[in-house]
Amino acid sequence: MRTTLMKKVKLDFKKSGQFYFGKNTLIKLALSREESNEYFTHSNRVSANISGQCGLLATNESQSKVKKYFDQLNFPDFANAGFVPTKTVYLEEGPTKWPISMMERFQSLGVVVNVKDSKLCVAQKFALCVEGKPLSPEQAKLLVLQDLKIGHFKPILVCFFSRTEFEQYQVPDNGPEV
Repeated sequence: MRTTLMKKVKLDFKKSGQFYFGKNTLIKLALSREESNEYFTHSNRVSANISGQCGLLATNESQSKVKKYFDQLNFPDFANAGFVPTKTVYLEEGPTKWPISMMERFQSLGVVVNVKDSKLCVAQKFALCVEGKPLSPEQAKLLVLQDLKIGHFKPILVCFFSRTEFEQYQVPDNGPEV
């Protein structure tokens, strides 16, 4: 989970709510794993949804307002390894904006570079990412160096819980969830 982007979300709920992140087993224990010893009705159903990168939001805002906020929330972000791009992006042949000292770094990432007129130049067109093919860690690093944000930070609501009701929105898939 991107800390800087999550800070923006936390600021939006600063006056009306609180986010809880931590050890999933501890959160599950606090919510109760069994119906027989739950503090609130349905809290064990929330506990069953705690997995992967997730957190809890306790807020005074209405369910509809929170759902609308998260449905609209979508920040451009750098893609991580394993992300499947929706378009092919190339590093074009020619001079770059990077210093010559980065030549070894680019070569280690598979880019054919050389020095011309005291500038680092890409010797041949290089595919930074290919549509439909998951990114390798090296490709993700190259996209960061190019300052290309092809990914998106979008927290997903998994369920809603109040003292009287529980609603499952979707089954968690260990992605970025809230």
